[in-house]
Amino acid sequence: MTSSIFGEWLVNFDKKMRNQARKVLLVLDNATCHAHGAQLRNVKLLILPPNTTSKLQPLDHGVIKCFKWNIDSTLCDTSLHVWMDAKVLVNFQRKFLSQMLLTGLKSLEKNRSRSYQ
Repeated sequence: MTSSIFGEWLVNFDKKMRNQARKVLLVLDNATCHAHGAQLRNVKLLILPPNTTSKLQPLDHGVIKCFKWNIDSTLCDTSLHVWMDAKVLVNFQRKFLSQMLLTGLKSLEKNRSRSYQ
């Protein structure tokens, strides 16, 4: 993130909040990209002081843990559905091919028996 990208986003966010008649508080760390010169009307920034990460880390940990759990469970569910779909498809292909093979062999046997008669 660069300060120009953040500044552009912040101005657009401020306009959006103004259009919705909302006032918001953004809590930000003291990263250099968060420095800006924009005049904001509906967005107030609370820049955290340096070296507060260690004191705020437990709060982050709970949020990150829940987020990771949701992502992991979603990926697991998706993977299971894909695996089950693939398994169903493979079973269908096996049944279809074996049926085709049996049908083909039966017709070959009929043709052979006719040609020998």
